[in-house]
Amino acid sequence: MILRGSFYSQALGRQTNITLVGPDVWPQAGACKTAYVLHGMEGNQDTWADNSLLPLYAAKGNTLYVLPDGGRSFYRDMPQGPRYFTYLSQELPQMVRQRFQVSPIREDTAVLGCSMGGYGALLCALGCPERFGLCAAFAPACLFAGEALALADSPAPPSSFAAAWARRRRDDLHHAFGDGTASPDLTGQAAALPAALRPQLYLACGSRDPFLPDLRRFAAALQALGWAATAEEWEGIHDYCFFDAALARAIRRFRL
Repeated sequence: MILRGSFYSQALGRQTNITLVGPDVWPQAGACKTAYVLHGMEGNQDTWADNSLLPLYAAKGNTLYVLPDGGRSFYRDMPQGPRYFTYLSQELPQMVRQRFQVSPIREDTAVLGCSMGGYGALLCALGCPERFGLCAAFAPACLFAGEALALADSPAPPSSFAAAWARRRRDDLHHAFGDGTASPDLTGQAAALPAALRPQLYLACGSRDPFLPDLRRFAAALQALGWAATAEEWEGIHDYCFFDAALARAIRRFRL
């Protein structure tokens, strides 16, 4: 089942597009799980449905996959723009639960994403752990937002992938994070969560993905904090061939 449409979002202040991918046979009332699947910076609400095997995975499963359009926001409440975090973490789940007979249990609610969407998935899971009990981030971008902003604004010529990427995305970073003074530190958010509220975390990245060093660093920080997060890497680059394989692993791991 694939449904494509739009609705008016109060948080965004406009009509927004959404794609839903679900099972061929709907589970009994209240038994269907929910997974919010977030696209990268150059994608939209159709990217996962059109560039992965998600429709096939969903057809025989027990999960409704909700694919929102996140623009180029990093799924944050933008300092001078729409409130994407509020939309994704509060308004959209409320709408889904009102219109579909899905489980309200946090352990049945996942947020997944790749690249910018990987950052967004972690932001939601760490920011609203009472709502999202499962989280998977594939090659998440901008894990250390403050450093990315500093690299974007540095007058020195780029000397690394991180610096070059930040330069190219300078306007996007500032639109999403402002001047960085209020940027959430994902490691700090992870440290602040009590053990009882920690969502299950699954991280994955390709062995030739330029974001791999940041993912390894983030995974090491989680381990030092006592998190039981799983981090995997295998042959791959920053593309939907790898993201699709990572999605399949996350679906099996979370029993979606």
